[in-house]
Amino acid sequence: MASFEKRGKTWRYVISYKDDLGQNKRIQKGGFNTKREAQMHANDLEYNLKRGYDISNDVIFVEYFKQWYEINKKPHVSYSTLKRYISAYNYLKEYFNNKRIKDIKQSDYQ
Repeated sequence: MASFEKRGKTWRYVISYKDDLGQNKRIQKGGFNTKREAQMHANDLEYNLKRGYDISNDVIFVEYFKQWYEINKKPHVSYSTLKRYISAYNYLKEYFNNKRIKDIKQSDYQ
C-alpha cells in the first residue's frame, strides 16, 4: 500500500512491501506536481508488484524483458509471435549483456 505526502510544492509516494526473501523493502519517488500523478505512478508499480515483477531498478534488463514476455505474452500469442519475442530477447542479451535497468541511458536504446 502506498502512502503520499506533500513535500514543498511537489508530491511523493512511498511503497512498502516484502520481497521474495521476506525482507521489508521501500520504494519512494517524488517530484510529482499533483497528488493524482503520484497516485497513478504508485498504482502502476503496485500492480506490477502484485503480478510478480521485481519493481526495483536493480534488475538486469534482459531478465526483466524475459520475465515480462513469459508472463504477459507467452500464454496469449501464436508460436511465430513467440519466436519473435525470443529473437528480440537474444538481440537484447547480446547488446545489453548484464546491464541493470538503472544503468541504461536513453542514448543506449536510441
